[in-house]
Amino acid sequence: CNAMALFNGTSGQALQTGLQPAFKFPYLGDMLSIAISIMLQERTLKWYGWILEGTRALFLKPVSGIILRIYCMVFGSRTLTTLLGPLYMQDFVDSYLGPIYSSERNLSNFVRGFQELDAHSCGHLLWQVTCPVLLVAGLWDILTPAYCMARIATMLEGPSRLVIDPISSHSTLVENPERALGELQHFLATIVPRWQRVTSTQFKKLSTAQLQ
Repeated sequence: CNAMALFNGTSGQALQTGLQPAFKFPYLGDMLSIAISIMLQERTLKWYGWILEGTRALFLKPVSGIILRIYCMVFGSRTLTTLLGPLYMQDFVDSYLGPIYSSERNLSNFVRGFQELDAHSCGHLLWQVTCPVLLVAGLWDILTPAYCMARIATMLEGPSRLVIDPISSHSTLVENPERALGELQHFLATIVPRWQRVTSTQFKKLSTAQLQ
């Protein structure tokens, strides 16, 4: 490809940085991995499903509804509020979490996904990425903290632009789409045209004369 954009991501081993937004805590990733392994046991999974759904229905949803309404009023996207209504963030969260608890199979697959994300890392291969890359992270992201994206940016061989949005968390495209799309437009208009592919893996920066 000639360019890439990555939003709210990590290079792998997600449990080793998850729930650690400022810095990594010793052994927390290992404890999360053990907890997930216990949760995936057949007898335990059913109980966890009931507990999580009950907690979400009785506590998390009412509280998150109030928090998300305030968030949308203060920091939310004016565009999405106009198009989808003032509760667009709550609708997004419900549509994301609802199916997870709808069956044991869905819950099991969702939890196993964290194991897969933790089982690999592509950090040792990032030096092979030579095309221009845009990286957008949310400052308040606790699932894939912003420092994960900063680390990716330092490991890329080609040109990169790192953007840390100060008002979003793990869903920058939904929480602050104006900033996300603005950065993408800026990247495509001002950075990508300055680089030209010369081989299948190499790019060169064009001079000002060549750009005119």
